Amino acid sequence: MIPVNESSELFDQMLTITTEWLFELENELLLQPLLKELTLNYPCPAVLDVGSGNGAYLSLLSCYYPQLYCVGLEKDPLIFHYAQQKEKAPGLRFLPIAYESYESDKVYDLIIVRLAALHLANREHFAQWLRRRTRPGSAIVIIDVDDSCIDPNGATALPLFHSLYLEARRKLSVSTLMRFQDVLSIELTYAGFRRDRLETYRIEGRTRSMKQSMRAYMELVTLMYGHNPYEPERMKEWDDWMADPFSHYTIGMFGLVLLV
Repeated sequence: MIPVNESSELFDQMLTITTEWLFELENELLLQPLLKELTLNYPCPAVLDVGSGNGAYLSLLSCYYPQLYCVGLEKDPLIFHYAQQKEKAPGLRFLPIAYESYESDKVYDLIIVRLAALHLANREHFAQWLRRRTRPGSAIVIIDVDDSCIDPNGATALPLFHSLYLEARRKLSVSTLMRFQDVLSIELTYAGFRRDRLETYRIEGRTRSMKQSMRAYMELVTLMYGHNPYEPERMKEWDDWMADPFSHYTIGMFGLVLLV
C-alpha cells in the first residue's frame, strides 16, 4: 500500500504530465472557440473547474486568458494543497470542497469537468446543480478518456502496462452498452442542456520526446497501482518500446460541449 502523502505526490505528477500533453490541443479544439464567443458578451467570463485536481490545468488557462475569473473546486485536501500553491493570478482561486458543498449563488459562463465525470456519485443531481450554476449562453465542457478507443497496438507493444491500464480503466468505467460520452450527452440533454458538439482526439506516443513523457507517466501509473515500475521485465518492456521506431501507444480522449 502506497502511503497517502506519496500517493498524492504521484497523482500531482500525473496530472501535471497530462496537462502538458493536452492543454494546448484542448484549448484550440474546445476552449478557445467558446471563450472567443463568450467574451463578445462578457468582458471577464467566469470559469468554474469542477474537480480541479492539482490546479495545473486551470492555472494554465488563467495564464492564457488573464481576463478570466477562474475558480477550481477540489475536495481532496492533499491534492488541493498543490492547487493552492498555484494561486498566483488575481483572478484565480481554488476551494477545498466538493461541488455539493459549494453554496455560492454565482453563475458561470464556462464550467469545465475534466477527468472527473466518472467519479460523480449522482450524475442526475450534478446535472441539476449545473443548471443552477449557469445562465443562457453558458457552456459546459466535459473532458475524459474515451474508453471506446482502445489501441490494438498496446497489447503487443506494452503488454504489461497495457493490461494494468485496462484494469484501472475497468474499475472506473460505467457498465453500459453505450459509450460514456453518449450516455452523458443523453443525460444532460434530458436535463435541459443542448449538445453543441462532441470532439474525439488522441494522445500518441510516437516521437522520442513524447515516448519519454509517456514512459514517465506509465511509471507513475504503475507505482500508483501498487507495482514496482523498476522490475526487470517492466524496464525491458519500456526500453524495447522506446528503441523501436515503429512502436507507439495511443490514448483516446473526448470533449463534450453543451450549451445552456
